[in-house]
Amino acid sequence: MKILVIGYMHPKYDKRMFRTVKMLAERCEVIYRYLTDKDEKECVEGNIRYVPVKYAKDGKTKYILEYFKRISFDKVIFDLIRDSEYDVVYFHHFLASLLVKAFKVAKKRGKVVIYDIHI
Repeated sequence: MKILVIGYMHPKYDKRMFRTVKMLAERCEVIYRYLTDKDEKECVEGNIRYVPVKYAKDGKTKYILEYFKRISFDKVIFDLIRDSEYDVVYFHHFLASLLVKAFKVAKKRGKVVIYDIHI
């Protein structure tokens, strides 16, 4: 079984996300999409394929410009959901601008959708 993990705004070694990814990788192949502010390359270690998506908040950008920047970021993640081969997609949080669309495309492809959010 192949699981696509969407860490959304979490960095690679976020303790909650990485613990989940390692646990899933004990029994499944995992595609782990995570946030980075560096130029990182996709790589494979054991059963985990790491897929970095670059996004840097500078804290100085006006709210409306940050929103449009987030739309571009969400589109990159949406394309991964639409185009990757997997059996299960695990969303840890959600795509702010494409929430329903991301779920719908995964379901339309016959994928199992797991959604996890915390406060």
